[in-house]
Amino acid sequence: MSRSTVRRTLTLITALACALALAPPAHAIPPLPDPNHPVGWGQHATGGAGGPVHVVTTRKELKDALAAGGPKTIHVRGTIYGNQTDDGVLLGEQDYAPGYDLGKYLACFVGGKVWSDQAHAWCGQMRRLRQTGSNNQKRQIQLTVPSDTTLLGIGADARLEGVFLSINTGSNIIVRGLELESPIDHFTSWDPGDGESGSWNARFKAFGIVTGSTIWIDHCTFTDGQHLDRDAPTGPNGKPVNRHDGLLDIEDGSDLITVSYSRFVNHDKNMLVGSGDGKGATGTAASCASPTTATSSTVSHSARRASATAPCTSSTTTTGAR
Repeated sequence: MSRSTVRRTLTLITALACALALAPPAHAIPPLPDPNHPVGWGQHATGGAGGPVHVVTTRKELKDALAAGGPKTIHVRGTIYGNQTDDGVLLGEQDYAPGYDLGKYLACFVGGKVWSDQAHAWCGQMRRLRQTGSNNQKRQIQLTVPSDTTLLGIGADARLEGVFLSINTGSNIIVRGLELESPIDHFTSWDPGDGESGSWNARFKAFGIVTGSTIWIDHCTFTDGQHLDRDAPTGPNGKPVNRHDGLLDIEDGSDLITVSYSRFVNHDKNMLVGSGDGKGATGTAASCASPTTATSSTVSHSARRASATAPCTSSTTTTGAR
């Protein structure tokens, strides 16, 4: 690695900052600082400056605003539900995959270890329903933020509940003043070979960034909210079924990103910076970053999970319970 790359990496480490020393109550979003002054490595993000302003209160309105071309600013008012259809109906597990049953799905793992379509008459159907349901839910709840966009929560009650917010190769994006409640994965998959006692693999994040650049995330709260994994049914390993993936994942060479004055609460896996170890070089470069003095409470892992492929290390300080 060249000296310039090392300097740039270390700068990115210190610039990706969540700079609250004490966490306010879980429902509160801290007041916004001057919106004209981004900070840190994402300081050159201008988002939707110069474009029209869209005010949204429903998923359909948010989806349509995100699809509008050119620079834009989107004001979110109240709670937007990811599982809400265009006509206002809230969808659940049976709407995405009628007939799917978690208990029947688990019963198809012989001894809790090996899947078999022949274990019961319904096993082939459960396997297909889980896959179909997962894809149907993803199409419903995933909303992708395009380049040159500002997404701004208006008021302390601005929330995205059950939305899988994503950035995929987008750049020049600002997301501020929102509470993001992680989606429930109704079709999380059990992998008996993952770890010593098996593990659940949920699919949906609260916010996922893949190969994004020049992004500022500020004064946001990330949480499992009212649907905690500890309240889920018990799985084959004697632990609750894991229905949530990470709260904020920054992956695959994402670059020039600041996460500032944000909070991570009531969750298991909070934040990934980098990629899975199997991604190789795609998980390295400027995606190597970590927050310092990040606020977290009621979490079982650290507020940061750095990929082992990331070409740097850093020390972090977290406040709150782990």
